[in-house]
Amino acid sequence: MKAKKSLSVLLCLCILTAVLSVPQMLSVSAAGQAPNIVDGAIYYIKNKNSGKYLDVDHGKNENHANVLQYQFNGGTNQQWRVNYVGNGLYRFVPQCAPSKMLDVEPADNSQRGNIDIFNAGTSADRTFQIIRNHENYSYRIMSQCSGFTKGLAVDSKSCNNGANVLQYTYNMTVNDQWLFEPVYASADSILAGTEYAITNYDNYPPCFPALFNFNEEDNDCANFVSQCMLMMGVKHYENEWYINKKNNNFLAPINSAQLDNTWQTTTIGGLFGKGSSSPWISAKQFGNYWKPRVKTQEFYGSAITLNPRYFLENFYIGDVIQSCDSWGNAQHTMIITGVNGYKNELCYFVTYHSVNVQRLNIVQLGEKYPNQLYRFYKMV
Repeated sequence: MKAKKSLSVLLCLCILTAVLSVPQMLSVSAAGQAPNIVDGAIYYIKNKNSGKYLDVDHGKNENHANVLQYQFNGGTNQQWRVNYVGNGLYRFVPQCAPSKMLDVEPADNSQRGNIDIFNAGTSADRTFQIIRNHENYSYRIMSQCSGFTKGLAVDSKSCNNGANVLQYTYNMTVNDQWLFEPVYASADSILAGTEYAITNYDNYPPCFPALFNFNEEDNDCANFVSQCMLMMGVKHYENEWYINKKNNNFLAPINSAQLDNTWQTTTIGGLFGKGSSSPWISAKQFGNYWKPRVKTQEFYGSAITLNPRYFLENFYIGDVIQSCDSWGNAQHTMIITGVNGYKNELCYFVTYHSVNVQRLNIVQLGEKYPNQLYRFYKMV
């Protein structure tokens, strides 16, 4: 049974690599089914500007319960089943009120029409298009009752909890664009999250801090891997592993003061990697947080070079690798995003930030740094 499972995983990985090599094939017309949005799957839906989530106010199960944005809480009031009904159209079912649907009130082309929930139905005010944007990871949600000219947006481009969500003319700002984070990991969600990683290996979505010029030793690697884990549905915000945006003052902070101003991180004594959410933004603290929570294995680079097939059989796309110092403290964070060939062997490649790399074969890591200690985290 184990060998059969490994073979099927390997086959899936080979297919995944082929798909990723031709990303233009994933684009579809606005009238088609949205790429990487799985019919019937449940998602947390995050605003690209604020990083807050589409939320049914207080989880009410009643008609005209308001829809707003709020920081992640993992509740069913932030979980949406996305159902494809054909002809490029979708309906959104809040899991706190499964007999209701996302709804526009009034049911017309009104600018600033309110977004709420209402009894399930087939009318145009409860039917939407989901259209992937040009950067290939966020989406617009356009209402049928507006003739698909208006989409969901956050009132006044706010980053505040409780800011209202309404229908507004789509104007290609991050305020009217949304990320779909799977509630449950699946083969489809891993594929979508892998594409997110490959797409953003050199990019910095505004709902996460851009730490490429941060004047501390850890820089952006744990931040990037953490957001990829969300997009794969592998893990979700929990305890100290989270990031919460407060404003747009310092999207690319260069010191701890700026980080604390715009992002809810609460450094202690101005020290980076201390305080709440430090496992999100610090390689060392990421390692300290996840090591006791998931299965880990440690190898020197020379072992990776000698037996790359071992890693294909025991780790998967979405798992994480950290390089560590001689005391076992993590120094750099990478995420497994695909499989390719190297010297007649199939093996994984990784993607990471700081020194931004889209694809690097792990055997090449082992060859270059044979005495380096690597810790593998079983996230999937």
